[in-house]
This record gives sequence, structure tokens and C-alpha cells, in this order.
Amino acid sequence: MNQPTKRSDSIVSEEDFISINAAIKRERYANVVSPLMEREPELAVNIARRNDRLSALLDGAAMSPETRLAIRRQILFLSWVPLLALDHAHRRQWDDFLPAETTDPQTEGDTHE
Repeated sequence: MNQPTKRSDSIVSEEDFISINAAIKRERYANVVSPLMEREPELAVNIARRNDRLSALLDGAAMSPETRLAIRRQILFLSWVPLLALDHAHRRQWDDFLPAETTDPQTEGDTHE
């Protein structure tokens, strides 16, 4: 299979964003974000502080509650989805270095071929 030519040395691909967006559609947004928040608590605190500041600014804006809620949601996605994609890409790069998990119970513990 031909791999598309990369335009840069970036590790995040379109597939990472597709994967993250699919996970968000399958699960609750909080379930997708929680593991990264647990691994990176300082990141989560920083985003929460910035989100609080933006929310305070939005509260003073003349707009409907529905519009305000939609903007808050988009701000959260703008904050977390790129970080989730970066985390996904980073972990994908480590796949070759991590031990493979055995999913076949018949081969577990089998040391000969």
C-alpha cells in the first residue's frame, strides 16, 4: 500500500484526528479526555483556568444561552482535540517499542514456537 507523501516531519496525521473524533462520537467526550487529564494533570489545570477566563468573558457577551453554550463547547474541543491527537500520535510512535499484548489465550505463556 502506498503511503501518502508527508509534507513535514510532524507526527500528527489526519488519521489521528479521525480516530479522536470517532472516539468522541462513540463515547462521552469526558471519557475520551479523562485518561489524558490523569496522565497530564498540569495540562488539565492550565486548560481549566483558561476555560474559566473565557467563560467569564462569554458571560458578559450579549448572546443567547444556546449560542454561549455552543461557543463553550467549541472552545473545549479547540483545546482538547489537538492535544488528544498529539497524544494519540505520540503513543502510536511508541507502539514499536512497547511489548506486544497477547490476545490469544492459547498462546499466552507459550515460550516455544
